Amino acid sequence: MSQLLLLLSLQPAAAYVYPDCIEAGIVYRHAGAHGIFVDLGFFGNTGCWQNNCRNTDKFHSEDPGICARACWQVKECTHWSFGDGSCFLRKAAGGLETSESFASGDKGCAPPALPDAWLARQVSKIPALECEDGGCDMMRAANTWSFAFDALRRAGKMDQQMDVIVKQLAEDTDRFLRDLHEENFLPVVANNRMFFDMIDGWLAGQPVPKDLTWALPRPINGELCGPSACY
Repeated sequence: MSQLLLLLSLQPAAAYVYPDCIEAGIVYRHAGAHGIFVDLGFFGNTGCWQNNCRNTDKFHSEDPGICARACWQVKECTHWSFGDGSCFLRKAAGGLETSESFASGDKGCAPPALPDAWLARQVSKIPALECEDGGCDMMRAANTWSFAFDALRRAGKMDQQMDVIVKQLAEDTDRFLRDLHEENFLPVVANNRMFFDMIDGWLAGQPVPKDLTWALPRPINGELCGPSACY
């Protein structure tokens, strides 16, 4: 028996790779305790709790990979479920039930991560963001910049001075999205472009993704984010 156990321990573990890690036929329910209510606006803008995608445990999506990415990115999330066009994020597995219409995974069951610094750089460089002449959808462009800053802030690795600048630029961008004062759009865009051009060399030296197959945000495909969601 001891020899058998030794042989088994030497066998390579089964590959735990998305999407093979998805478990069909199960769902993690909120059950009054297991949902997490966070800002999921970048992932979806419909199907949210009380129609508020800034404080929700669910959103509509056509792709389980987006659900998995959301769980991976949200610190509190440990499990996700996808079914009937909706994604649900959970902070525990306590609400596990069987359901033929659902598929689920834990936090590690997700498409290969998109390194945040790389993501911020790629988003900032899409041609659709060339709005200096005012020739683009202002709300969608500003939301795309907000998405880039969100990734950049998650990446960290910057000194205190850079952190202050990023915070200010991100706040200016979000303020435009709230107020939509057209006269502020071009100055906000110009400042954002200047800053990303300034740090481009540093961003270019950061890790790159291993795979670009599953559930990519719109800007990686060269598109602006929507007025809210970027997937």
